[in-house]
Amino acid sequence: MITIKTLKAGTYITDHPFAITNVTQKTTKNNTPYLQVTLSDPTGQLEAKVWNDAFDDVTLEVGKIALVTGRVGEYQGKIDLNIQKASIDSSLNFTDHLSTIPTMIFDIETVGKPFDELEAWDQDYFLNRIEGQTDEEEAKTKTGLYSLYGFVQAIGLINQEGRGEVLALTDQKLKNSNPSFTYSTFANEKDLLTKFWGLTQEYQRFVTYNGRGFDWPFLIIRSGINRVKVPMEIDHYNKHKFIDLADHLRQGGRQFKLEAFCRAFGITNPKEKGVSGLLVSQLYYEKNHQAIADYVSRDVISTKELYDIWHQYLSGHLNF
Repeated sequence: MITIKTLKAGTYITDHPFAITNVTQKTTKNNTPYLQVTLSDPTGQLEAKVWNDAFDDVTLEVGKIALVTGRVGEYQGKIDLNIQKASIDSSLNFTDHLSTIPTMIFDIETVGKPFDELEAWDQDYFLNRIEGQTDEEEAKTKTGLYSLYGFVQAIGLINQEGRGEVLALTDQKLKNSNPSFTYSTFANEKDLLTKFWGLTQEYQRFVTYNGRGFDWPFLIIRSGINRVKVPMEIDHYNKHKFIDLADHLRQGGRQFKLEAFCRAFGITNPKEKGVSGLLVSQLYYEKNHQAIADYVSRDVISTKELYDIWHQYLSGHLNF
């Protein structure tokens, strides 16, 4: 029996049913159009492409089952599929062909460099160009919001089964305050980021709260500064793979704080113990790294609880 899990490079498949979970139109560097497609069956997910010379023979629709013909290949060590023909089969049940997608819910905590330690050019640029509308003394406390003037101190992540991990930049010995979490410590930011990107390879979906606006770009820029390879494309148009709850739960263009949804939905509030993201830099320089690690673990638990509600009740056809 052919399944995504058993596919091997060189195999040719004919009229094989797959659930279509994402279709994105893209172009190559030579401006050749193609479709990037995510296929699913109960054993996993598969990335596929449709090149422009096959467009007339391919019909795809997200949330439907397609009978797919094409050749299995391998790209950068991963199996992929070149779709040559495809048609929708409305007689097949979409949910029967879905896998349980390995999902990482994560959040980062960042620390700013002391403003007085920045070079004169950076101080001027920060105050007048980045935080130009903010009171000067208040602005000096916000370096941790910007990847050029701050660094990643902790990353909390949790999977759909509720098992979590905290990655922390610290020389302190941290206590696992939550038995569902493991705490790992790192001597430098480069090692922490390397570990995080390695863990991402075990997952196929990533859930954040304001990740598109903050977490992902901060991680990417800090990775560049540390010369750490980012092993995947962060494509926010692929809303089945990259889910930003802050985007999905906007109202009238307004983005609410996670704390507001916690209060409205009866979810555990990560700030209930008096810690918030704005205090992380202060806690770091006070050497209270345990409080940061515990806070980021509570933050991802709350994000997971919100995701579970959104996923079950609000996500429409994203029911997998």
